[in-house]
Amino acid sequence: MKKLIISVVFSISYLSCLAQEGFKFEINIAPNTTYTTQMVTETNGIVEVVAEEELLKQMKAGGFESPMEIKQEMSMIMISTTEDKSETGAIPARMRYEKISSQSEINGQVIEQPNPIEGMQILGYYNDENVFEIDSIIGTDITEQLRTTIAKTMENIQKQIDFPKTEIHVGDTFNNEIPMSIPMQGMNPMEIVINTTYRLKEISKNIAYFDLKQSITLNSEQEQMKMSANGAGDGTCAYSIKDNYLIEYSSELPMNLSMDVSAMMRMKMKMDTKTTMSIRIE
Repeated sequence: MKKLIISVVFSISYLSCLAQEGFKFEINIAPNTTYTTQMVTETNGIVEVVAEEELLKQMKAGGFESPMEIKQEMSMIMISTTEDKSETGAIPARMRYEKISSQSEINGQVIEQPNPIEGMQILGYYNDENVFEIDSIIGTDITEQLRTTIAKTMENIQKQIDFPKTEIHVGDTFNNEIPMSIPMQGMNPMEIVINTTYRLKEISKNIAYFDLKQSITLNSEQEQMKMSANGAGDGTCAYSIKDNYLIEYSSELPMNLSMDVSAMMRMKMKMDTKTTMSIRIE
């Protein structure tokens, strides 16, 4: 049960702008460039089990108490290096995970979690639409499940912000609605819809600053359980006009999640996830 809760929390975490001259924004990958991404995610939550008194007593005897306090912290450094553009317009790239630390606690008890992606490298290329295509994954303990998760994660990340094709002025807003599928070991993927409204707050020193408001909904039918979730939060991001790339992102997303584990048991979660990300371009 504890592993299931940690898996769900991890997935949700792995889960986690005056009228002037108008600008057209788009994400462009440059050849012969290094992108260093640092990301920190913190999730805090309370889990309550709703069940018959007798079942709760049995669970307590087995070391499972309700309510439970959950904490999870994850930090990551990823370095992506691009090479010369090929004759076809593709840009070869190598991504490597330099440092990953993750710690989960339930009621103060540390739950050990291996990090199979630490030291892993992903080889591929950016096509003419700046979408990364995976050729191969290098690393130890790379299972087929992990390969699928990585591929889906890469796909989801690249959907994170889709700028309008028209010019944006200070004070303008635009909306992204992005469906995501998060693989979960031993279960069907979690199907999530993230709706984000961006507002261009200001442009200063060739940096565009956006405010954002975000909502999330989840509806997932599993053989083992039924899950639903919703939440709303806000944040900020910064875009380098010179580099055509997102260089800062931060958000806080409170969420309520319900899981019908069986006909006799329901778990309710209240979670708050904070995410900060910065990207250095050289």
